[in-house]
Amino acid sequence: MSNCNDDPLYLQTAAPNIEPELRAIMGAIALHSFLEMQVECNVIDDGLTKFERNLLIRLDQPKRLGQLARDTNSLPSTMTAAADQLERAGFVSRQRDPNDRRAWLLVLTEQGANHRAEIVQLSRTLLQDILHLTDDELKSYADIGTKIHANIQLAMQNPDQPEITRAAQ
Repeated sequence: MSNCNDDPLYLQTAAPNIEPELRAIMGAIALHSFLEMQVECNVIDDGLTKFERNLLIRLDQPKRLGQLARDTNSLPSTMTAAADQLERAGFVSRQRDPNDRRAWLLVLTEQGANHRAEIVQLSRTLLQDILHLTDDELKSYADIGTKIHANIQLAMQNPDQPEITRAAQ
């Protein structure tokens, strides 16, 4: 694994006397910065953008383009362009949705599934080997991440809630 440790965002540590809310945010920023840098430095040059790689990661099962657009908060035209690029690169194919013949599913090809598996393995290496998370800690972190993600989606869908409005001010 190459050394990509030049980003000062994750080299700075949060002092233990800082409020836990701020330490949590600093930890999240550091983790995001670290993981993004490591993925960029260690994924075999696949020619994909971060957005296209994100789509590849989300394709744990075939998904409709419209659903992927909603999941990534992107325009359908952006999704179509990214799907076109992934298809040209051989990572995905389009198939008719058997439940709705008007809709298309994006499906990983064997090459796409293999590349996604490499990214999963790199993620495991980063989270367990480098950050020293046990299987139980990784599962707990994944559960917390899922909860955070779901609550962010709720907050984005309900921006008029007083808690959200107050936090944004």
